[in-house]
Amino acid sequence: AGLKPLEVNLGRTEREKARLEGLASIQAVPSQVADEAGSAAELTKAQLAAAQINVDAVKVQLEECTLKAPKSGVVTRRNYAPGELLLPGAALLTMVDLREVHTVLYVSNAEVGRVRLGQTAEVVADTYPGRTFRGTVIHVNEQAEFTPKSTQTKDDRTRLVFGVKVRLQNDDMALRAGMPVEAVLVEEKKK
Repeated sequence: AGLKPLEVNLGRTEREKARLEGLASIQAVPSQVADEAGSAAELTKAQLAAAQINVDAVKVQLEECTLKAPKSGVVTRRNYAPGELLLPGAALLTMVDLREVHTVLYVSNAEVGRVRLGQTAEVVADTYPGRTFRGTVIHVNEQAEFTPKSTQTKDDRTRLVFGVKVRLQNDDMALRAGMPVEAVLVEEKKK
């Protein structure tokens, strides 16, 4: 809003400068009057440039206040309300992209030698007993660990196992975070 009056004033002062320079060239007005009109036009140009710098700075600040996600997803948690002050680097929102999910399987030491990157895994969720989700092994831990406490039986929790991360396409977003699943790694057929 502050730029428009300056733009109008610049147009007026440039027209006045041109008119007075024309009159000064035929000596209808003193050259000093034309010079003053030129100075007024230059001053208005400088004011407009300074105002434009301020407008550009505000645009940058506004852009820095706009949240942009690196990819589409669903907001699962909002850590701060609008208007709250937060420190740089604080997590404002938590988002998930449910179109691609991961699960971690725990494979015993005796069976880990049969697991390969890129291997297919067939996953069944308790919620969808007749449906099989296909996934791909994307990571196998390099070191064994004790089975996590969330595993069902005490005997299972005392064994050493290797974590195997499986990526699953979930285009219909049927699978959710924390959903219990059972998985079978598909053996590659020997040629």
